[in-house]
Amino acid sequence: MSKASEILTGMTEQGELTQEMADSIDWKALEAHLGKLIGAKVTLVRTVTSGRRGDYIKVSSKEDFSKKCGVMSLVYDWVKLGNFGGGLTEDGHYWLLLNFSWTYKSGGSNSTELVTAWWNFAKKKWIFN
Repeated sequence: MSKASEILTGMTEQGELTQEMADSIDWKALEAHLGKLIGAKVTLVRTVTSGRRGDYIKVSSKEDFSKKCGVMSLVYDWVKLGNFGGGLTEDGHYWLLLNFSWTYKSGGSNSTELVTAWWNFAKKKWIFN
């Protein structure tokens, strides 16, 4: 049995995300894709955490991109990449909705969607939307 099959078998039996599953994902490939999208180096920090709908991988960029926002750097306190949830799908993928999030120097915060990504455990590759 391949490592991907072992992981997926464990996923379907347990129905929950494990640290081993999270560690089996190629995060460097996701960082490279995000770097190409935004034109800057991206390093992701990730942890398995619990949410309302079960366990998910919380992702955020180490980098603060506020100084790379041109004239908008005057109004941003910080700008980071992160996600709002994510989770295992019934067909053996892990999905992740990545966003730019920011706070304003004057107070308040907001975010916007950047990309939706699915990790295919069996094929060991990312699928992007």
